[in-house]
Amino acid sequence: MAIVLPDAILGAPGVDYASVREWIIQHCKIISSIGLHLDTFQPHNGTQTSVLFLQKKTQQEMDEEARTRTMKNYNVFFAMVDKIGHDKRGNTIFKRDNGGNELLVPETDSLLMSNISDGTLTIQNMPKRKSLTTKQMRLPINFLGGRSQRESNGKSKSDPTKCFTKA
Repeated sequence: MAIVLPDAILGAPGVDYASVREWIIQHCKIISSIGLHLDTFQPHNGTQTSVLFLQKKTQQEMDEEARTRTMKNYNVFFAMVDKIGHDKRGNTIFKRDNGGNELLVPETDSLLMSNISDGTLTIQNMPKRKSLTTKQMRLPINFLGGRSQRESNGKSKSDPTKCFTKA
């Protein structure tokens, strides 16, 4: 589960949000905490926020921690977002070259991400595919709901070279 929370809930001193933090620690494993850029929700909201990735603990894990009064050690990933692609007014920020000109990214091919059995992730560039026009699609008329050759001339074969045309 992922949840976006104001940083005040996660780290503000005092007892205002202590019960929320306590509940999260008792019922969930914190997988990752990613601090979002201050302007992430600008121009509408200036609250500093983080994304918290959580995994629900099993009842057995919660009972064991309550019985021993200790938490099981595990790793937590922490990261901070530096750039978000817009300024505090919501205007898009473009990458620029040394001369100050906007760098235009050509239309890219799609990416194919696949997970291999050993757990590694591979990413491949897949070339763009052109959409086929009706003229390029060579399907038998009866495939598209039209009349077969048998209906029109009494023979039982359909002509695969005929394309669908409006009557």
